[in-house]
Amino acid sequence: MFDRFTDRARKVMALANNEAQRLNHEYVGTEHILLGLLAEDGGTANSALSILAPELDLNRARAEVEKLILRGPEMLCSGNLPPTPRARHVIEYAIEASLELHDECVSTEHLLLGLLRESEGIAAQILKTVGVELAAVRQRLLSLRNPPPSAGVASSASTAKTGSSMRIIRRPSVYLVGRQVMDEVEIDRFLADHDVSHWTTDTEVAGEKLAEMAGRLCYLSFAKPRPGGNAAYLGHIREVGHGSVLEHAVWNFIITGVSRSFTHELVRHRAGFGYSQLSQRYVDESVAEYVEPDCIAADPALHEIWRAAVEQAHAAYVRLTAGLAARFADVEDKTLRRKMARQAARSVLPNATETKIFVTANARALRHFIELRCNEHAETEIRIVAGMVLDILALEAPSIFGDYQRVNLPDGTWAATTPHTKV
Repeated sequence: MFDRFTDRARKVMALANNEAQRLNHEYVGTEHILLGLLAEDGGTANSALSILAPELDLNRARAEVEKLILRGPEMLCSGNLPPTPRARHVIEYAIEASLELHDECVSTEHLLLGLLRESEGIAAQILKTVGVELAAVRQRLLSLRNPPPSAGVASSASTAKTGSSMRIIRRPSVYLVGRQVMDEVEIDRFLADHDVSHWTTDTEVAGEKLAEMAGRLCYLSFAKPRPGGNAAYLGHIREVGHGSVLEHAVWNFIITGVSRSFTHELVRHRAGFGYSQLSQRYVDESVAEYVEPDCIAADPALHEIWRAAVEQAHAAYVRLTAGLAARFADVEDKTLRRKMARQAARSVLPNATETKIFVTANARALRHFIELRCNEHAETEIRIVAGMVLDILALEAPSIFGDYQRVNLPDGTWAATTPHTKV
């Protein structure tokens, strides 16, 4: 069962077994796995919990467990105890999470995701009492797995400083900054108005639930849901290509550390997307950042040609901005004067100039973007960003984005494939 588990994940399960024995229980439940995660110091799951619920230490968790479950009778419990059905589900969900994230092994973070996905388990109940929700954990785990480069700190892997007031960037950052929420009161009112006494689904992700609701509305199938829950329902949606219901699931991203070449390609995706981009008319580029392609950075001679060209363009921008500001000195409005200078001076800035863009998109549009851009034939920069977006969404909404498989490419990047194209 634990063949693909990392050493830390195996240790968590061993500690869970010990916690069950300590309580004289003859089984390992979700509550014991939670105690094992808290007892295993240093894992990613433990780090996430310490940030999201600092008050939930091992001692408090043990007390909460004993409030909900009595100790067993005094008896000798030894060896490996059998998992309960819910604990077995947690393990299965953890394995699924590792596959959705294209991880070779099951780690502690996958176990934590599994505990929260098994929402009726005692562990999930305890986590909810301290405000730990599945969506927040997904986002925190993603940030711990892929920390953004520190602002102003040069690194050979992400940024590099030159002798002038410009900085070279070699890795983008993607931030998931917004997701939908549900109005459960209005949902219940709708169901009651249409003679549906009760309908639930097993996902806590609003986008997944809204997509399922949209599909069920088409056929008024709330009263007789298929077995398998949300994952099975949306899996069937992908298989039959009923992608219109995915348009009701929406996320918001901020993408930084990318070139203007990248955004020129990105904004060609119009249907289902909304954009707000950094304005060079208002933002001063005198202290600027530039994105260097890896294939140029890897060759010292090519890097030098690129650096010299970009520095020359940057210096020209600085001189033009100063000269144009003097030329427009008679314009009384200071903001207008600066804008007039910068909008003309920006004409010399190269496509490599770093930019930031706010992106809102629905799930169907995002799948189309991933299929076209996280592709071996796509330009490298946009392929990298598309892969980062997919990593976020596979963790955020696995029922919608969990069908992609990673294919490693010779240049060190990767592409994504799916059997469900053009949904």
